[in-house]
Amino acid sequence: HLSALTAGEDTIVLGFRPEALELVGAGEAGTLPIRIDFVEELGSDSYLYGHLDGGGWIAQGQADDATGSIVVRTPPRTDVREGELIHARVSPGGLHAFSATTGERI
Repeated sequence: HLSALTAGEDTIVLGFRPEALELVGAGEAGTLPIRIDFVEELGSDSYLYGHLDGGGWIAQGQADDATGSIVVRTPPRTDVREGELIHARVSPGGLHAFSATTGERI
């Protein structure tokens, strides 16, 4: 709901959960390039910890803690290695918008 935006606010924050990301090919539209820093195998899931690669994804004026760090949850034993560049996109319905001023979900 746009009523969560404060008067004059023109910036929103987008968020998603690790399970909302799906691995896709590099040539597909709307993907996030992610450089993998660490792979954690937890039995029923794997978590890929990385950072956005290629710049331009963090908007100007972001808070100092906007590092571009990202986590992707995948099925167990996913064939991804540290240092690898992967591409992911947010699955339909997995993207959430928040007011940059209040933090309230829009």
